[in-house]
Amino acid sequence: MEIFITKKNAVNPDNVAFIKGESNYTTLFFSDGSKKMVVAQTLHLVHEKLSDSRTFIRLSKSVVLNVINIETFNKRSVKLKNGESLVPSRRRARSFFEEL
Repeated sequence: MEIFITKKNAVNPDNVAFIKGESNYTTLFFSDGSKKMVVAQTLHLVHEKLSDSRTFIRLSKSVVLNVINIETFNKRSVKLKNGESLVPSRRRARSFFEEL
């Protein structure tokens, strides 16, 4: 099932490892680690488009994580299957770990 992020760019939500927002641009990082996609949309808008899959959880103000890519986690970090390590914000950490 592919979801259109923009008019021309469609992605399979299962292939997205995490999403990182920077101002009005959002970067999608893929599970295989080989490619990433930058779109001119806010993180909130991209998260809404991908929220139908229900596997995306907000980790911090600038990061949304696909939970199917989590390898291990503790209070201070989340390690993904592709080797990336992400840090949850203090404000969102409790709700993030409760949703897992």
